[in-house]
Parts: sequence; structure tokens; C-alpha cells
Amino acid sequence: MAARPRRPEILVPPPELTCPVEEEYAGPVFVWDLDKTYLQTDYDTLRDLVRTAFERARDKLAYPGVATLMRALRRGPSGQIHPTYFVSASPPQLRDVIHEKLAMDGVEVDGIYFKDNLRNLRPGRTERLREQIGYKLLALLHLRQRLPAAGVETLFGDDAETDPRAYTLYSGILEGRQRGTGLVRELTGRGVFRDEAVRIAWRSRRVPPRDGVRSVYIQVHRTTELDSLLRILCHIKKHFLL
Repeated sequence: MAARPRRPEILVPPPELTCPVEEEYAGPVFVWDLDKTYLQTDYDTLRDLVRTAFERARDKLAYPGVATLMRALRRGPSGQIHPTYFVSASPPQLRDVIHEKLAMDGVEVDGIYFKDNLRNLRPGRTERLREQIGYKLLALLHLRQRLPAAGVETLFGDDAETDPRAYTLYSGILEGRQRGTGLVRELTGRGVFRDEAVRIAWRSRRVPPRDGVRSVYIQVHRTTELDSLLRILCHIKKHFLL
């Protein structure tokens, strides 16, 4: 019997995932969402997605103060470099444009994860264009396995997509509260496609239980949903709404 074809992954890791610290590093690791957290991006419609795909670096606008904050966090008071990464829902075809924008803003990062959404434009996959929880968790778990064991993550996101829910689930995975078939049920109940939910549950087994993320910062765009947002984040000890 022929083997069943593997479903292609939508996760596109950095071609060279660097970490500018030793294996014994026990300091902060900063992980940022890109669109609507760092960049002022509109993608509410397919037309928005297409327009964004053709923007040049100089056309992209960062939120005021974010680049300054990233530069300050990158180098602590002692001058030690802190690992910094982006998890973006943009396609990898925008890699050069985004790197050019970061260079214009003087922002240094050690890797950017992209979502292969051009693959999702194919027939039968378009419903995956907007599903973000599964993609975010795959990226976070991939990164976690390549970070120093004692590195502690601080996550930055927004409430325009599903960052609060994804970060809460990720914290639960790290703490050992979310594992196995229970995690698969939770993910599929949140709209994650089953093949991705199974991948996440399988990969979570390779992550030794540890304290959850140090803190989560969420940029609020929809103030009418603050109560719901706070309920989602209640399992994370330190969370901040900006």
C-alpha cells in the first residue's frame, strides 16, 4: 500500500536561525508578532492582503515608539545582546522587504518566521488563510526547541488576530497543563485544523515542562472586548494591555 502523502507545512522557519548567546544563557528572549504589533498593516480583506504583498519597505509604517523599544530591549544595561525574533503571518516572499524595513528602523533580529499563505491560495486550502493559532504555536514550539534551555520568553502581540489565545495555549504547553489528546481537542475546538493540531501535540512532547512565558504584552485595537481578553490571559501570571 502506498504511503499517504504528508500535508505540506505552512510554517517557514528562518533559513539560518541564529542565537547570539551561549547555551548557558538564562536571560530574556523577546518574540514579537509583526503585523498590527510592529507594522501598521491592514489585511481585513483579500484586497488588503494583495496590496500589502506589493508594498515596498519605505511604504510600511511602524507603530510609533516600537522600533525604539525593540532597540532598547535588544541590548540590556550591560550591553549584552538579547535574542529577538519575529513570528509573522506574512508570506516568505516578503522576507527581503521586511528585512529592509527593519534595517531602515535600526532593528536587529535573529530570525523571522513566515506563513506560507501563497500555498493556501490553492483550491481546497483557502480556509487556512486566516487560521493563526496553529501556525503561531508551530512557530513558537520550533523556536523553543532551538533556544537555550534557561532562556525565558517575553511575547508581544495584539488582539487583532489570535495572539492572546495562542500565547495562553503556548504557556500551558510549557507548563505541562496542555498535552496529548486533550490539547488536540482544545486546538480543534479553537478552529485549528486537525493535522496541525496533531503536529502541535506531538511536538509539545519534546519540550520539557518548565515555567511558562515570563510576560505577555498585548496591543489593544478592539477596546470593546477587554473583558474577554482578560479572561483569555488569566492563566498567564504577567500580562499587560497596551
